[in-house]
Amino acid sequence: MIISVVLPDNINTASRASKEILSFVKVGHEVKLIYLPPAYVNDEMRNPNIKYFFRIKLYTRNLPKNNFFWMIKYFEFFCRVFYSLVIQKPDLVFCHDLMPIIPCYLYSKFFFKKMIYDSHEIHREVLSPFKPVFFWTKIETYIINRISLTLITDHDRLDYMVKKAGVNKEKIKPIFNLPYMGELTHASSKLILQNPTKKKILYTGIIMPGRYIDEIIKSIVFWEKDANFYIIGDGGEAYIDELKNLAKNLNVSDRVIFIPPVKWNELVDYIDESDLAFAFYKNNCLNNLYCSPNKLYEALASGTPVVGTANPIIKEVLDELDFGICLDFDNINSSSIGNAVNLIIEKGYKKEKKLSIKKIVRNKFSWESQENLFNNYIKDAINQ
Repeated sequence: MIISVVLPDNINTASRASKEILSFVKVGHEVKLIYLPPAYVNDEMRNPNIKYFFRIKLYTRNLPKNNFFWMIKYFEFFCRVFYSLVIQKPDLVFCHDLMPIIPCYLYSKFFFKKMIYDSHEIHREVLSPFKPVFFWTKIETYIINRISLTLITDHDRLDYMVKKAGVNKEKIKPIFNLPYMGELTHASSKLILQNPTKKKILYTGIIMPGRYIDEIIKSIVFWEKDANFYIIGDGGEAYIDELKNLAKNLNVSDRVIFIPPVKWNELVDYIDESDLAFAFYKNNCLNNLYCSPNKLYEALASGTPVVGTANPIIKEVLDELDFGICLDFDNINSSSIGNAVNLIIEKGYKKEKKLSIKKIVRNKFSWESQENLFNNYIKDAINQ
């Protein structure tokens, strides 16, 4: 079967989409890709599991940012997605997130093909939902209830979509953002090679406001002197410059190291054997509250303890494993973060504990542990 994966993101760092693609290929499907990377990403597609791909380049992207011009940009995006699907002729459309859902749905209807929707967010409860909000909330529910299957990242978001958004519970299933354990096969602890005598404190993911990265940098003055902060990911240059200037003003520039984004299946090489990782999200909308972050599971799969915010999933997992600290949302500041970092370092989890966590994650919190379930969902949807 030919499956077209439509992804409004950078495939090189889109771990969820990459793991799903790998699972498709394992069972013999041919995968084609249509993707729209962020404006600040210039590298080409490198996923070895995809032979045919279409990278969407929007000529309208540099138009002013307002509702009127957004409609023009979306119209171009709509046309390019629909056209690329017609060219690829898939038997199944696998749509990631809300932006491409309309052209994907129309293609599936016009050409009598199956469609699966993978929702990474509660789109109607994000800070900046697509406008008009009424239209997008209605269209999402309408399409979900009329396609073969929708996947969502966790049970909290699933409950919301069923109870609040009017989604048919038979049409939506949870598939968690769990790490692919194949990532760990050749872990080389690359951060150790950079400075073997220093503790390694990590932030991984999109470098953007709202993730408390600035507060973490401010907290460095409270850390033990032998700890460095590594920021691994991609983001807008303006915000990255702000963070660099903040570190400079606090005289901690030599302890803040920015590392360019790495491929999803190489990220664990950097996390492995680190001393601590962060999983911080603000409680400023339901989508953020019910986050199910890759970075949480990736760190735990590497035997790295986590300091996170008290989001339901983060708290549930860290409490079960007893391998990190959750900070209350009203107590996130440089002092509390610094104290949490020092507490984790002082605790000094032993190698046996880290190996035990890795084993638990492999058995319960890994992509492989739910891969059969994922494949069965897809098979049932195809055979409807």
